[in-house]
Amino acid sequence: MVYFEFIKNRMYFYMCSVVIFLGTPLLLATIGLNWGLDFVGGTEFLVQFEQKVGDDAIRKKLEAPEVGLGDVSIQEVLDPGGSPGALKGPRYALRTKKSPEEIKGMDEKVIRALSTIKCQRLSTNSIGPVVGQSLRKNTLKAIFWSCLVILVYMSFRFEFRPGVMCTISLLHDTFAVLMLCCLTRIEVDLTVVAAVLTVLGYSMNDSIVILDRVRENSRLKRKMEYGELVKLSVNQCLSRTIYTGLTVILTLLALVFLGPTVLKGFAMAMTVGVFSGMFSTVSVVCPGLVDWHYFADKPRIKTEATPAKA
Repeated sequence: MVYFEFIKNRMYFYMCSVVIFLGTPLLLATIGLNWGLDFVGGTEFLVQFEQKVGDDAIRKKLEAPEVGLGDVSIQEVLDPGGSPGALKGPRYALRTKKSPEEIKGMDEKVIRALSTIKCQRLSTNSIGPVVGQSLRKNTLKAIFWSCLVILVYMSFRFEFRPGVMCTISLLHDTFAVLMLCCLTRIEVDLTVVAAVLTVLGYSMNDSIVILDRVRENSRLKRKMEYGELVKLSVNQCLSRTIYTGLTVILTLLALVFLGPTVLKGFAMAMTVGVFSGMFSTVSVVCPGLVDWHYFADKPRIKTEATPAKA
């Protein structure tokens, strides 16, 4: 079995993590996130077509200068059964960040632009900025409480130190996804928030597997030095971590390149988050535990090992 020196080379991993922890707040302060309609408010047109229409064909017509909607998010929605006189084709939600005041009179322009592919407007809904601000606060609360509950669970399941390191790794993974959103200008909507929360659960599960092996080896190999014991545990679980992560990542990459446009933000956020979760387990949690052990326990061990003077 080939043993990789994760603990010996941990300073290189720390450097990568520091870039994420320092770079993400800088990007958030300078570039910022591209908030979606759910968070900043806007207007949604619900339309129904006579037959199946591609997203690109709809977007090309709506983003024409004579319509004036600008950037439009297009999502196919389920038909709850239709309504009297409605067309029999699929329904789409056409979303723009323009406020209801800004789109006055655009209803007819939208229908006129789509008239060549025959559609019917079913409704026009608006989302105010107050609702968007409330969603932002609730999103931050959801991430905060998730991390707090995970800290409590990990402290109860293992010890306080692993709980703290797992919480730091979850922040690491969250920052990695936010860095991706800043650099690629992915629209941050509720699907991206769902991706972040899913990544937190995946990362914690990966950490639990390795920490459980560390605890098991600490009982079987009591005389082994702690750093070597953690390195052994990480390498014993490495194949499982890689195979599981790559299986998930390959599936997500298929969504990124072949899936619908509405899911690409979710798939990209999940891809980076899963990769970051694999990385943070062996670069943040385990090396951090080793350094914490040496810093906190070495003085006590040396004191106990020094014989008292007569």
